[in-house]
Amino acid sequence: MNTIPECKTLIKELSEIDGVSGFEGPVAEVYRKYLGTILDLKTDYMGNIMGSLEGEYPNPRIMLCAHLDELGMMVQSVLEDGRIKFINLTGWWEHIMIQQPVIIRTKKGKVPGIIASTSSFMGKTPEELKKFSTKDVMFIDVGARNYKEAVEDFCIKPGDPVYPDVSFRPMANQDVFTGKAFDNRLGLAGIVEIIRNISSQKHPNTVITAATVQEEIGSRGAIAVTNFCKPDIAIILEGPPADDIPLKPNQSQCIPGNGPHIRRIEPGMISNGGLFRFIVDIAEELKIPHQIAISQTGATDGAIIHREIHGIPCIMMGIPVRYAHGHNSIFFLEDYRQTVKLLTEVLLRMGPEVLENIRQNPYG
Repeated sequence: MNTIPECKTLIKELSEIDGVSGFEGPVAEVYRKYLGTILDLKTDYMGNIMGSLEGEYPNPRIMLCAHLDELGMMVQSVLEDGRIKFINLTGWWEHIMIQQPVIIRTKKGKVPGIIASTSSFMGKTPEELKKFSTKDVMFIDVGARNYKEAVEDFCIKPGDPVYPDVSFRPMANQDVFTGKAFDNRLGLAGIVEIIRNISSQKHPNTVITAATVQEEIGSRGAIAVTNFCKPDIAIILEGPPADDIPLKPNQSQCIPGNGPHIRRIEPGMISNGGLFRFIVDIAEELKIPHQIAISQTGATDGAIIHREIHGIPCIMMGIPVRYAHGHNSIFFLEDYRQTVKLLTEVLLRMGPEVLENIRQNPYG
């Protein structure tokens, strides 16, 4: 039996493993390794991973959902000189890609490379230099001398996944960390810890865990998961992008260090009013710092899930992540701990009467 490690170790392991959209296998293995010691996990034909923890009552069926995939790329072709053309599986900003180290996962193993373009020394004017920073002139340099070495010796083929080569490490403040894929490895780690917390306690419901695939390219796994699990309520656990931007003073609603992010609205979903109030009331009662967000960007699996079946009461909560959807991000460990604490308490209290009240009060 694998003992679930301390949270920093768990997050580090999940963060550093690769699992870009459509290639989530390695991160799925780590997730299963730990959660599988508590739950009997099942996988559907898309690769979504589901489990169930039965409590005192069969209902409500509460689905705790986080996605497995991270932003990444895919090999498109190998050039004659051994350099690699690629496509983005998700929306990287072009200006942050140049000079970033990456790993290509091949059938032979991991091949390190660097995203590059024509050297800036070749440009003579600002307009010429701009041409060297667009994705269509970028390539991955793996140090191959020619096509034959890249393909035959390194085994690089079209369709191989590419992901950022980034290590998890503490900042000067030892409870602040930088790394990759906090969207959404923080959510996956949170599910593991929350289930561990409630597995030895009485809870008046059935908790369903759902680790979804391909969220970053359109929440494709969420439909299959919802139809398979048929939840009464869904809580999406995420690593939402922090908005504490110096140019927007007093407008931020997702600030690292200020506690769990609780969304009232996001693109594609207005959170169920009764569910929103139930969670906020618990946070206020327990004096857990939290942030209510009115978000105009960043749709999640909730945008899909809440429209299924007869309409599923749904909400997104998360741990604020600075520079999310970049190669290097930052989060505060205390936000993660407070989010796990709040959601653990929510699940311990959400029984049949709460479900009925939420259903009867969708407007809040």
